Amino acid sequence: MERADEITVRNLIQLTSGIPDYIGPDPSDPTRDYRPTDLLAASRKNARPVEIGTFNYSNTNYILLGMIIEKLSGRPLAAELNRRLFAPLGMRDTYLPTKAAEGIKGPHGHGYAPDETGTMRDADKINATTMLGAGGVISTAREMSVFQRAFRQGKLLPASLTKVITDPPPGQPSPPAGGACSGNPEFAAGGGGSAPGFTAATLTSSDGRLQFAVSLTLAMDDAERGTVPSRITNALKSLFCPAK
Repeated sequence: MERADEITVRNLIQLTSGIPDYIGPDPSDPTRDYRPTDLLAASRKNARPVEIGTFNYSNTNYILLGMIIEKLSGRPLAAELNRRLFAPLGMRDTYLPTKAAEGIKGPHGHGYAPDETGTMRDADKINATTMLGAGGVISTAREMSVFQRAFRQGKLLPASLTKVITDPPPGQPSPPAGGACSGNPEFAAGGGGSAPGFTAATLTSSDGRLQFAVSLTLAMDDAERGTVPSRITNALKSLFCPAK
C-alpha cells in the first residue's frame, strides 16, 4: 500500500490515514465471497482524498483494522468479535456473517435500495462480505444499546484507549457538548450507521445511563435517504430536549 510506512494504527482508528474508500462500482458481485485483500484492491482504484493526518471517513480503515486483529490473534475476525465482545455482553443475536449468501438469521425487517438500474430491490440478501469489519455485523437495536452502554461506562477498554476513539483527531474541533441536546443530557457523538436498505442509530449519554435507539428499514431513493439522519436527530430532540 502506498506510503504504508507512514500510517499508524491510530490513524486507522481515527480515520486520518488518507486511504481511499473501497466503496464504489466494485465490489458488486452478490454471490462472490470477497476477501479483505479484494476490498483493499478496490480501494487502490480511487485517488487518495486527503493527506495522512487529515480526517476523512473511509471504510477501508476498518477493513485494515480487521486484518490486523486477525494477524495478531490468529483467529477470524468474526470469532474474535464474538469471543471478546458479543458473548461477554450477552449479545446473542449479534454476529458477523462471513459468506456472501449467508443472509440475516431469523425474523427481521426488509429494507429496499435501488440497484444499478434504479430499480428498488429487497436488500435482505446483501453480500455481507463486501463490508466485513467495516459494517458487516448484524445486530438488533437492543443489543447495540447494550454495546454502547458498556463502551460509555468504560467496561470495554481502559480510559486511555477509549479516548483514542472518542477524542477528536489532532487539529479537529471537539463536537459540541451535548450533541443534539445542548446541555443535559450530554449525548456522546457517534453510534449511527447505514447499509443499503437499512439505517440505525443508538445515541447514549456520556455516563451510559440514558439511551435513544432506532432501527429503520428503508425504501427510498438517495435524495430521500439523505433526510433520515436529520429526522432521527429531530426525534431525539423531541424526546430529550424539547423546545422550552
